Amino acid sequence: MAPSENTGSNFDPQRSLNELGDLLQGIGRTIEESISRLGTRGNVITVRVNDRALEAIDALIAAGIFKTRSEAAAYLIDEGISAKAAVFEEVNATARRINELRDQMKDLLRQGIRRPATNAGAAGGSQAGPPPTATSALERGGSWPAGER
Repeated sequence: MAPSENTGSNFDPQRSLNELGDLLQGIGRTIEESISRLGTRGNVITVRVNDRALEAIDALIAAGIFKTRSEAAAYLIDEGISAKAAVFEEVNATARRINELRDQMKDLLRQGIRRPATNAGAAGGSQAGPPPTATSALERGGSWPAGER
């Protein structure tokens, strides 16, 4: 049987090429949308990647989708963030809460430091003023302060 003869299969090379073309156009649109999301990339980072990541980056360049490793890496990072958007939303919310608590803690400390040291003995604190130094204690005829021997 000659290669040009129909062997009874339903394989249509032209239809397969058209479907492949449609698939590639769809992938191209998806990548274009992702690239437009990247916008201006004014932030520079230096990153080390494993062999698998480098192969993926170089494959995007070899396919002509990106011109540089920087563009390809930025795309892959953005896609990773998009794929894990729910996780990053949760992480960002937690980070905001941590920052709020840190700010509250700083405010409390600032307020406590600004208050005059009155009734320090009743509150369980020490007398107002800086802690004694080894020199000042010795000058008064005392001994070394605890922890400074």
